[in-house]
Amino acid sequence: DLYHHYTGHDDNRDWFMFTQQETRLALDIHRELKPQVTHDMHQMGPNGARMFVPPYRDPHDPNIHSLLLQGQARIGMAMAAALTAENKRGVVYGQQYDLWAPARQYMLYHGPPRILTEIASARLADPYVNPAGADVPLGPQEARINFPMPYNQGVWRLGDIVDYGLTAVYAGLTEVARNRTTWMENYYRVHRDWTGRDEAPYAFVVSAEQRDPYATWELLELLHTGVAGILVGVGPGAACTSREVLGIGVPQVTATIETAAARDEYHRRTGRYVPIITDGGIRSGGDLCKALVSGADAVMLGSIFASAEEAPGKGYHWGMATPHPALPRGTRVRVGVRATLDRLLFGPTDRTDGTENLVGAIHTAMGMCGAETIRELQQAEMIVAPAIKTEGKQLQMAGQV
Repeated sequence: DLYHHYTGHDDNRDWFMFTQQETRLALDIHRELKPQVTHDMHQMGPNGARMFVPPYRDPHDPNIHSLLLQGQARIGMAMAAALTAENKRGVVYGQQYDLWAPARQYMLYHGPPRILTEIASARLADPYVNPAGADVPLGPQEARINFPMPYNQGVWRLGDIVDYGLTAVYAGLTEVARNRTTWMENYYRVHRDWTGRDEAPYAFVVSAEQRDPYATWELLELLHTGVAGILVGVGPGAACTSREVLGIGVPQVTATIETAAARDEYHRRTGRYVPIITDGGIRSGGDLCKALVSGADAVMLGSIFASAEEAPGKGYHWGMATPHPALPRGTRVRVGVRATLDRLLFGPTDRTDGTENLVGAIHTAMGMCGAETIRELQQAEMIVAPAIKTEGKQLQMAGQV
Protein backbone atom coordinates (compact mmCIF):
# COMPACT_ATOMS: atom_id res chain seq x y z
CA ASP A 1 0.00 0.00 0.00
CA LEU A 2 1.56 3.27 -1.13
CA TYR A 3 1.37 5.80 1.68
CA HIS A 4 2.63 9.36 1.97
CA HIS A 5 1.98 11.81 4.80
CA TYR A 6 0.62 14.37 2.30
CA THR A 7 -0.96 12.32 -0.47
CA GLY A 8 -2.35 9.62 1.80
CA HIS A 9 -3.07 6.08 0.64
CA ASP A 10 -2.62 5.41 -3.08
CA ASP A 11 -2.12 9.09 -3.95
CA ASN A 12 -5.69 9.76 -2.86
CA ARG A 13 -5.11 13.48 -2.33
CA ASP A 14 -2.67 14.31 -5.11
CA TRP A 15 -4.93 14.49 -8.16
CA PHE A 16 -5.04 18.23 -8.46
CA MET A 17 -1.50 19.11 -7.32
CA PHE A 18 0.36 16.27 -9.13
CA THR A 19 3.30 16.30 -6.71
CA GLN A 20 4.17 12.60 -6.96
CA GLN A 21 5.79 10.78 -9.85
CA GLU A 22 3.23 7.98 -9.46
CA THR A 23 0.43 10.47 -10.10
CA ARG A 24 2.09 11.89 -13.19
CA LEU A 25 2.70 8.44 -14.63
CA ALA A 26 -1.01 7.73 -14.21
CA LEU A 27 -1.80 11.00 -16.00
CA ASP A 28 0.30 9.83 -18.94
CA ILE A 29 -1.94 6.76 -19.22
CA HIS A 30 -5.06 8.92 -19.42
CA ARG A 31 -3.58 11.35 -21.94
CA GLU A 32 -2.17 8.70 -24.26
CA LEU A 33 -4.82 5.96 -24.09
CA LYS A 34 -7.93 8.09 -23.32
CA PRO A 35 -9.87 5.27 -21.62
CA GLN A 36 -13.68 5.38 -21.71
CA VAL A 37 -13.81 4.00 -18.14
CA THR A 38 -11.35 4.05 -15.24
CA HIS A 39 -11.53 1.47 -12.44
CA ASP A 40 -9.63 2.21 -9.20
CA MET A 41 -9.38 -0.79 -6.87
CA HIS A 42 -8.73 0.18 -3.26
CA GLN A 43 -8.84 -1.44 0.16
CA MET A 44 -10.70 -0.14 3.20
CA GLY A 45 -10.83 -1.08 6.87
CA PRO A 46 -11.55 -4.72 7.88
CA ASN A 47 -14.56 -4.24 10.17
CA GLY A 48 -17.31 -2.78 7.96
CA ALA A 49 -18.88 -3.94 4.72
CA ARG A 50 -16.84 -6.40 2.65
CA MET A 51 -16.92 -4.31 -0.51
CA PHE A 52 -18.12 -0.91 -1.75
CA VAL A 53 -19.20 -0.32 -5.36
CA PRO A 54 -20.83 2.76 -6.97
CA PRO A 55 -23.16 4.62 -6.99
CA TYR A 56 -21.69 7.09 -4.53
CA ARG A 57 -23.50 8.93 -1.81
CA ASP A 58 -24.27 12.66 -1.99
CA PRO A 59 -22.94 15.30 -2.26
CA HIS A 60 -21.28 15.35 -5.64
CA ASP A 61 -19.39 18.10 -7.47
CA PRO A 62 -21.94 19.85 -9.75
CA ASN A 63 -19.19 20.22 -12.40
CA ILE A 64 -19.26 16.47 -13.01
CA HIS A 65 -21.32 15.64 -16.10
CA SER A 66 -24.59 13.84 -15.38
CA LEU A 67 -23.73 11.11 -17.91
CA LEU A 68 -20.67 10.27 -15.84
CA LEU A 69 -22.72 10.05 -12.66
CA GLN A 70 -25.15 7.69 -14.35
CA GLY A 71 -22.34 5.71 -15.97
CA GLN A 72 -20.69 5.11 -12.61
CA ALA A 73 -23.96 3.95 -11.13
CA ARG A 74 -24.61 1.68 -14.13
CA ILE A 75 -21.28 -0.14 -13.86
CA GLY A 76 -21.44 -0.24 -10.06
CA MET A 77 -24.85 -1.87 -10.09
CA ALA A 78 -23.65 -4.41 -12.67
CA MET A 79 -20.87 -5.28 -10.25
CA ALA A 80 -23.27 -5.50 -7.31
CA ALA A 81 -25.62 -7.79 -9.28
CA ALA A 82 -22.77 -10.13 -10.25
CA LEU A 83 -21.47 -10.29 -6.68
CA THR A 84 -24.95 -11.06 -5.38
CA ALA A 85 -25.47 -13.75 -8.02
CA GLU A 86 -22.30 -15.47 -6.77
CA ASN A 87 -23.51 -15.19 -3.17
CA LYS A 88 -20.68 -12.83 -2.30
CA ARG A 89 -22.17 -11.10 0.72
CA GLY A 90 -21.49 -7.80 2.43
CA VAL A 91 -21.56 -5.54 -0.66
CA VAL A 92 -22.70 -1.94 -0.08
CA TYR A 93 -23.35 0.94 -2.46
CA GLY A 94 -24.63 4.52 -2.17
CA GLN A 95 -22.79 4.90 1.13
CA GLN A 96 -19.40 5.85 2.63
CA TYR A 97 -17.81 7.52 -0.42
CA ASP A 98 -18.89 10.71 -2.21
CA LEU A 99 -17.86 12.70 -5.29
CA TRP A 100 -17.44 16.11 -3.72
CA ALA A 101 -13.67 16.55 -3.39
CA PRO A 102 -11.58 16.71 -6.57
CA ALA A 103 -8.67 14.99 -4.82
CA ARG A 104 -9.06 11.77 -6.80
CA GLN A 105 -11.46 12.83 -9.55
CA TYR A 106 -9.08 13.85 -12.37
CA MET A 107 -10.67 11.42 -14.83
CA LEU A 108 -14.18 12.76 -14.15
CA TYR A 109 -13.05 16.14 -15.50
CA HIS A 110 -11.51 14.54 -18.59
CA GLY A 111 -14.28 12.31 -19.92
CA PRO A 112 -14.44 8.81 -18.42
CA PRO A 113 -16.43 7.77 -15.34
CA ARG A 114 -14.32 6.74 -12.38
CA ILE A 115 -15.33 3.43 -10.84
CA LEU A 116 -14.06 3.20 -7.28
CA THR A 117 -14.28 -0.14 -5.52
CA GLU A 118 -13.14 -0.59 -1.93
CA ILE A 119 -12.60 -4.09 -0.54
CA ALA A 120 -12.17 -4.83 3.15
CA SER A 121 -8.53 -5.53 4.01
CA ALA A 122 -6.97 -8.55 5.66
CA ARG A 123 -3.65 -8.74 7.51
CA LEU A 124 -1.67 -8.86 4.28
CA ALA A 125 -1.59 -12.61 3.56
CA ASP A 126 -2.94 -13.57 7.00
CA PRO A 127 -6.71 -13.86 7.58
CA TYR A 128 -8.50 -11.15 9.53
CA VAL A 129 -10.54 -12.65 12.39
CA ASN A 130 -13.28 -10.70 14.14
CA PRO A 131 -11.84 -9.59 17.50
CA ALA A 132 -15.20 -10.57 19.04
CA GLY A 133 -14.67 -14.15 17.89
CA ALA A 134 -14.39 -16.15 14.69
CA ASP A 135 -18.07 -17.14 14.98
CA VAL A 136 -19.24 -13.49 15.08
CA PRO A 137 -19.98 -12.13 11.57
CA LEU A 138 -17.94 -9.16 10.39
CA GLY A 139 -19.61 -5.88 9.47
CA PRO A 140 -23.17 -4.62 9.89
CA GLN A 141 -25.89 -7.26 10.04
CA GLU A 142 -28.98 -5.25 9.12
CA ALA A 143 -30.06 -5.75 5.49
CA ARG A 144 -30.97 -2.54 3.62
CA ILE A 145 -31.87 -1.58 0.06
CA ASN A 146 -28.22 -0.66 -0.57
CA PHE A 147 -26.83 -3.55 1.51
CA PRO A 148 -29.03 -6.53 0.68
CA MET A 149 -26.86 -9.40 1.96
CA PRO A 150 -24.85 -8.90 5.18
CA TYR A 151 -21.66 -10.90 5.51
CA ASN A 152 -22.24 -13.98 7.66
CA GLN A 153 -18.72 -15.07 8.62
CA GLY A 154 -16.19 -13.89 11.18
CA VAL A 155 -13.08 -14.51 9.06
CA TRP A 156 -11.89 -12.58 6.00
CA ARG A 157 -9.02 -13.88 3.85
CA LEU A 158 -6.74 -12.68 1.08
CA GLY A 159 -8.46 -15.18 -1.21
CA ASP A 160 -11.80 -13.47 -0.49
CA ILE A 161 -10.32 -10.12 -1.54
CA VAL A 162 -9.10 -11.59 -4.82
CA ASP A 163 -12.41 -13.37 -5.53
CA TYR A 164 -14.54 -10.27 -4.89
CA GLY A 165 -12.20 -8.15 -6.98
CA LEU A 166 -12.22 -10.53 -9.95
CA THR A 167 -16.01 -10.73 -9.98
CA ALA A 168 -16.31 -6.94 -9.92
CA VAL A 169 -13.71 -6.43 -12.65
CA TYR A 170 -15.27 -8.92 -15.06
CA ALA A 171 -18.77 -7.58 -14.38
CA GLY A 172 -17.60 -4.07 -15.23
CA LEU A 173 -15.80 -5.23 -18.38
CA THR A 174 -18.86 -7.20 -19.48
CA GLU A 175 -21.15 -4.19 -19.05
CA VAL A 176 -18.86 -1.95 -21.10
CA ALA A 177 -18.13 -4.57 -23.79
CA ARG A 178 -21.79 -5.41 -24.36
CA ASN A 179 -22.71 -1.73 -24.67
CA ARG A 180 -19.48 -0.42 -26.18
CA THR A 181 -21.21 1.80 -28.74
CA THR A 182 -23.19 3.57 -26.01
CA TRP A 183 -20.06 4.11 -23.92
CA MET A 184 -18.16 5.53 -26.89
CA GLU A 185 -21.06 7.82 -27.78
CA ASN A 186 -21.38 9.03 -24.19
CA TYR A 187 -17.64 9.75 -24.10
CA TYR A 188 -18.19 11.95 -27.16
CA ARG A 189 -21.30 13.60 -25.69
CA VAL A 190 -19.49 14.57 -22.49
CA HIS A 191 -16.68 16.29 -24.41
CA ARG A 192 -19.13 17.90 -26.83
CA ASP A 193 -21.07 19.45 -23.96
CA TRP A 194 -17.93 20.66 -22.23
CA THR A 195 -16.45 22.30 -25.34
CA GLY A 196 -19.83 23.94 -26.03
CA ARG A 197 -19.83 25.69 -22.65
CA ASP A 198 -21.82 28.94 -22.88
CA GLU A 199 -21.39 30.40 -19.41
CA ALA A 200 -18.61 32.13 -17.52
CA PRO A 201 -15.84 31.65 -16.63
CA TYR A 202 -14.57 31.00 -20.13
CA ALA A 203 -10.89 31.33 -19.21
CA PHE A 204 -8.54 32.50 -16.48
CA VAL A 205 -5.82 35.03 -17.27
CA VAL A 206 -2.50 34.79 -15.41
CA SER A 207 -0.80 38.18 -15.60
CA ALA A 208 2.90 38.35 -16.42
CA GLU A 209 3.37 40.84 -13.56
CA GLN A 210 3.64 38.64 -10.47
CA ARG A 211 5.20 39.19 -7.05
CA ASP A 212 6.67 35.70 -7.07
CA PRO A 213 7.69 34.66 -10.61
CA TYR A 214 8.79 31.19 -9.51
CA ALA A 215 5.42 30.48 -7.86
CA THR A 216 3.78 31.64 -11.09
CA TRP A 217 5.94 29.23 -13.08
CA GLU A 218 5.00 26.40 -10.71
CA LEU A 219 1.30 27.21 -11.18
CA LEU A 220 1.58 27.24 -14.97
CA GLU A 221 3.59 24.01 -14.96
CA LEU A 222 0.89 22.44 -12.80
CA LEU A 223 -1.81 23.55 -15.24
CA HIS A 224 0.24 22.24 -18.15
CA THR A 225 0.59 18.90 -16.41
CA GLY A 226 -3.17 18.43 -16.43
CA VAL A 227 -3.70 19.64 -20.00
CA ALA A 228 -4.75 17.09 -22.61
CA GLY A 229 -3.77 19.06 -25.73
CA ILE A 230 -3.33 22.52 -27.26
CA LEU A 231 -5.63 24.07 -29.86
CA VAL A 232 -3.66 26.29 -32.23
CA GLY A 233 -5.31 28.92 -34.39
CA VAL A 234 -6.07 32.65 -34.16
CA GLY A 235 -8.50 33.71 -36.83
CA PRO A 236 -8.04 31.24 -39.73
CA GLY A 237 -11.42 29.53 -39.36
CA ALA A 238 -14.02 30.08 -42.09
CA ALA A 239 -16.59 31.40 -39.59
CA CYS A 240 -14.16 33.53 -37.54
CA THR A 241 -13.85 37.31 -38.15
CA SER A 242 -11.28 38.10 -35.43
CA ARG A 243 -8.69 39.13 -38.02
CA GLU A 244 -11.07 41.64 -39.59
CA VAL A 245 -12.50 42.93 -36.29
CA LEU A 246 -9.31 43.03 -34.22
CA GLY A 247 -6.49 42.80 -36.74
CA ILE A 248 -5.04 39.93 -34.70
CA GLY A 249 -3.95 36.63 -36.15
CA VAL A 250 -1.05 34.36 -36.97
CA PRO A 251 -0.69 32.40 -40.22
CA GLN A 252 -1.72 28.88 -39.37
CA VAL A 253 1.40 27.02 -40.50
CA THR A 254 3.61 29.52 -38.66
CA ALA A 255 1.49 29.21 -35.51
CA THR A 256 1.65 25.42 -35.64
CA ILE A 257 5.42 25.34 -36.23
CA GLU A 258 6.15 27.74 -33.36
CA THR A 259 3.82 25.92 -30.96
CA ALA A 260 5.32 22.57 -31.95
CA ALA A 261 8.81 23.92 -31.26
CA ALA A 262 7.73 24.93 -27.74
CA ARG A 263 6.00 21.57 -27.30
CA ASP A 264 9.13 19.68 -28.33
CA GLU A 265 11.29 21.68 -25.93
CA TYR A 266 8.80 21.00 -23.14
CA HIS A 267 8.92 17.32 -24.04
CA ARG A 268 12.72 17.37 -23.97
CA ARG A 269 12.79 18.95 -20.50
CA THR A 270 9.94 17.02 -18.88
CA GLY A 271 9.55 13.81 -20.87
CA ARG A 272 5.88 14.65 -21.40
CA TYR A 273 4.43 14.99 -24.89
CA VAL A 274 1.49 17.41 -25.35
CA PRO A 275 -0.53 16.88 -28.57
CA ILE A 276 -1.23 19.88 -30.82
CA ILE A 277 -4.51 20.37 -32.69
CA THR A 278 -4.37 22.78 -35.62
CA ASP A 279 -7.75 24.52 -35.49
CA GLY A 280 -8.92 26.43 -38.56
CA GLY A 281 -7.96 27.01 -42.18
CA ILE A 282 -8.06 23.36 -43.27
CA ARG A 283 -9.85 23.20 -46.62
CA SER A 284 -8.33 20.16 -48.32
CA GLY A 285 -6.15 17.12 -47.88
CA GLY A 286 -3.13 19.23 -48.83
CA ASP A 287 -3.83 21.71 -46.02
CA LEU A 288 -4.33 18.83 -43.59
CA CYS A 289 -1.03 17.18 -44.52
CA LYS A 290 0.86 20.48 -44.25
CA ALA A 291 -0.58 20.98 -40.75
CA LEU A 292 0.71 17.54 -39.72
CA VAL A 293 4.17 18.19 -41.18
CA SER A 294 4.18 21.52 -39.29
CA GLY A 295 3.94 19.57 -36.04
CA ALA A 296 0.22 18.99 -35.46
CA ASP A 297 -1.03 15.68 -34.12
CA ALA A 298 -4.64 16.35 -35.14
CA VAL A 299 -6.73 18.98 -36.91
CA MET A 300 -10.10 20.65 -36.50
CA LEU A 301 -12.30 20.28 -39.59
CA GLY A 302 -15.27 22.54 -38.88
CA SER A 303 -16.27 23.66 -42.38
CA ILE A 304 -15.53 20.26 -43.94
CA PHE A 305 -17.61 18.37 -41.39
CA ALA A 306 -20.36 21.00 -41.67
CA SER A 307 -20.70 20.08 -45.36
CA ALA A 308 -21.45 16.44 -44.55
CA GLU A 309 -24.95 15.11 -45.16
CA GLU A 310 -25.16 14.06 -41.50
CA ALA A 311 -24.24 17.51 -40.13
CA PRO A 312 -27.07 19.22 -38.17
CA GLY A 313 -26.37 22.64 -39.75
CA LYS A 314 -27.85 21.54 -43.10
CA GLY A 315 -25.15 23.23 -45.15
CA TYR A 316 -24.32 26.08 -42.76
CA HIS A 317 -21.36 26.48 -40.45
CA TRP A 318 -20.91 28.89 -37.57
CA GLY A 319 -18.08 27.13 -35.84
CA MET A 320 -16.73 28.11 -32.42
CA ALA A 321 -16.06 31.76 -33.26
CA THR A 322 -16.16 34.20 -30.34
CA PRO A 323 -19.67 35.33 -29.33
CA HIS A 324 -20.07 38.77 -27.77
CA PRO A 325 -23.19 40.91 -27.21
CA ALA A 326 -21.45 44.12 -28.36
CA LEU A 327 -18.53 42.95 -30.52
CA PRO A 328 -19.10 39.54 -32.11
CA ARG A 329 -16.13 38.01 -33.90
CA GLY A 330 -17.78 35.25 -35.86
CA THR A 331 -20.43 34.76 -38.51
CA ARG A 332 -22.47 32.05 -40.17
CA VAL A 333 -21.20 30.84 -43.53
CA ARG A 334 -22.81 28.60 -46.11
CA VAL A 335 -20.71 25.58 -47.02
CA GLY A 336 -23.43 23.55 -48.74
CA VAL A 337 -24.11 19.83 -48.40
CA ARG A 338 -21.48 17.97 -50.39
CA ALA A 339 -21.13 14.30 -49.40
CA THR A 340 -21.52 11.78 -46.62
CA LEU A 341 -19.10 11.94 -43.72
CA ASP A 342 -17.72 8.55 -44.74
CA ARG A 343 -16.94 9.82 -48.25
CA LEU A 344 -15.35 13.02 -46.95
CA LEU A 345 -13.02 11.02 -44.72
CA PHE A 346 -12.45 7.76 -46.55
CA GLY A 347 -13.74 8.17 -50.12
CA PRO A 348 -13.92 6.90 -52.72
CA THR A 349 -14.17 10.21 -54.56
CA ASP A 350 -14.06 11.56 -58.10
CA ARG A 351 -13.12 15.09 -57.01
CA THR A 352 -9.61 16.23 -57.85
CA ASP A 353 -9.35 19.23 -55.50
CA GLY A 354 -8.50 17.29 -52.35
CA THR A 355 -11.72 18.06 -50.48
CA GLU A 356 -12.77 14.41 -50.13
CA ASN A 357 -11.05 11.21 -48.94
CA LEU A 358 -8.91 13.13 -46.46
CA VAL A 359 -7.60 10.01 -44.75
CA GLY A 360 -6.50 8.69 -48.13
CA ALA A 361 -4.59 11.94 -48.68
CA ILE A 362 -2.77 11.46 -45.37
CA HIS A 363 -1.86 7.87 -46.20
CA THR A 364 -0.55 8.81 -49.65
CA ALA A 365 1.45 11.79 -48.35
CA MET A 366 2.98 9.61 -45.63
CA GLY A 367 4.01 7.04 -48.22
CA MET A 368 5.57 9.65 -50.50
CA CYS A 369 7.48 11.13 -47.55
CA GLY A 370 8.61 7.72 -46.30
CA ALA A 371 6.74 8.06 -43.00
CA GLU A 372 5.06 5.14 -41.23
CA THR A 373 3.58 7.25 -38.40
CA ILE A 374 2.34 10.80 -37.84
CA ARG A 375 5.39 11.42 -35.64
CA GLU A 376 7.63 10.49 -38.57
CA LEU A 377 5.60 12.68 -40.93
CA GLN A 378 6.23 15.62 -38.58
CA GLN A 379 9.94 15.22 -39.34
CA ALA A 380 9.49 15.73 -43.09
CA GLU A 381 11.15 18.82 -44.54
CA MET A 382 8.86 21.75 -45.29
CA ILE A 383 9.78 24.57 -47.67
CA VAL A 384 8.05 27.84 -48.57
CA ALA A 385 7.14 27.65 -52.27
CA PRO A 386 4.34 30.04 -53.30
CA ALA A 387 4.39 28.71 -56.87
CA ILE A 388 3.95 25.05 -55.93
CA LYS A 389 0.18 25.15 -56.63
CA THR A 390 0.46 27.09 -59.90
CA GLU A 391 3.70 25.85 -61.49
CA GLY A 392 2.86 24.05 -64.73
CA LYS A 393 -0.88 24.43 -64.10
CA GLN A 394 -1.73 26.95 -66.85
CA LEU A 395 -4.31 24.65 -68.45
CA GLN A 396 -5.99 24.01 -65.11
CA MET A 397 -6.19 27.72 -64.38
CA ALA A 398 -7.43 28.51 -67.89
CA GLY A 399 -10.17 25.95 -67.44
CA GLN A 400 -10.86 27.16 -63.89
CA VAL A 401 -10.28 23.65 -62.60
